Parts: sequence; structure tokens; C-alpha cells
Amino acid sequence: PKVTRRIYLHCHLSIAFKLGQMYGDLRQASGNRNLILVSSNRVKNTEFSFQDTMQEKETEDYCQQYDGNSLESADIVCIISVKPYEQGNVLDTVKQYLEQRGKKYAKIYLFKRKMTIENADTLESMATYLRVKMMECRTGNKCIIHLFPDTTAPLMFALGARSVFTGTIQLYEYIPKEDTYTESLTN
Repeated sequence: PKVTRRIYLHCHLSIAFKLGQMYGDLRQASGNRNLILVSSNRVKNTEFSFQDTMQEKETEDYCQQYDGNSLESADIVCIISVKPYEQGNVLDTVKQYLEQRGKKYAKIYLFKRKMTIENADTLESMATYLRVKMMECRTGNKCIIHLFPDTTAPLMFALGARSVFTGTIQLYEYIPKEDTYTESLTN
């Protein structure tokens, strides 16, 4: 008998990304998925069921590109800010963090979109779009992708599930009380 895996994503975004890599292989045939993500906020739980075939495809390109601080560095910075509300200026916060830590990078790519993701199709479509764009932005095999999430746990799970990246991904977590980021997990 098929067993449906139910994953509750009340966790840090880096953990959601890693859980997606470990348990959310969305590249397999839809009939083999049997995965339900449960995301909770203070108001309600939202379930994303990955038992059907993906129908939607993201067609809008909302990637904004900014110059980096080093022509020698192959590293890139990807900021994912896809959520239903805007809060603060994530680009300025990330730039300030990078400057304070002396990180060198070739480019910054900001994926910013104000939206609510309410179904698995949209979630998969968005994760696929992000993965493809991030791979296009890479600047070679030695490129480290510095990934700053400012989004929801289900999207980070789906991105992790979609992500077979060569090279290194350095994940960062936002610390609200300090309005800054800190290094988290490395792929």
C-alpha cells in the first residue's frame, strides 16, 4: 500500500530546504510522490498535496540583477523574497551583512514577488523557475551560491526538492531581533 508522507514545516528556512533535498524528490513521477506539506502560521495551516501532476508553469521573469563588489569572485548572491507581504528592505539588509563580513561576490540576484502560494502547482512552478534562474546565473563550477531566503518554508522545501546543484550552496537565516542574517547550513 502507498504511504503518504506528511511533513510539518514549522522550522527554519534552511531546515526546510534540507528537508526538501532529503524527502521531497519532486522529479519523480507524480504517482510516486504521495507527499503532503503542512505549513502553519499563526492564523491557519495550509496543506500542499504533491499527488498530482504539475499543471502550472511560471512565465513571468521577476529576477532583478545588481552588480557585485568583486570582479575576481565567481560567487553570486541569490535573495528569494516571495511572500504575501512586504516587510523591510531585504536587499539592503543582505548587502549590509555581506559588507560587514567582507564577503566578495560577482552579482546579486533578487527574486522578489508579492504573492500568496496556495497550492502545490504554484509551489512547484515557482521552485522550478527559481532553480532554473539560479543555474543560469551561476558563473562557473567554483561558484558558491549564497542563498538568502525571505520567503515561506514550503517554497524552500520545494526548492530543495527541485535542486540538484553542482557546487556549493551556502544558506543563511534571518535573525529578526537583530535585523541581520547569519550563516546556516552548507550544501
